[in-house]
Amino acid sequence: MADEIFWKRFAEPRALKWEWIRAWVEVGFRHACDACGVGQFQPYAWERTDPAFKEARAIADAVLADRLEDRLRALADGTDNASAAQMTALGLRLRTLRPDRYGERQRLEVTGAGGGAVRIEDGSASRAVEMLARYAAAARAERGLPALPAPEGEA
Repeated sequence: MADEIFWKRFAEPRALKWEWIRAWVEVGFRHACDACGVGQFQPYAWERTDPAFKEARAIADAVLADRLEDRLRALADGTDNASAAQMTALGLRLRTLRPDRYGERQRLEVTGAGGGAVRIEDGSASRAVEMLARYAAAARAERGLPALPAPEGEA
């Protein structure tokens, strides 16, 4: 087994990348790295330096997401059973693979006094914009996001 891993490691790099992609779809990230004899950071390096590998990995992501959605449908139909831990893991993995569909959505609503509409009149529009900018800056800071650049003409 050790000899096989040694030769895989020094095999033609492109073949090793495709072998890793196939293994990743079948057995998961860590097991694919072990099977191909590469470190767990190597696929990320390949992604940064090889656009074809990055595209193939995106396609593999879609294949995995489709499989997980099939599993989710089977669970919803009652044709498959899963523990609570498996359901949680399934949900987390789908959020990672398809954040646009399964990610949490946040909604921000700004209301005025008594829960009514925010009224902007007599030059108070600039005050409202200032308040919203401060709120947005605080929300971004709370989430660890960088501050937005100042509009042109402002320091």
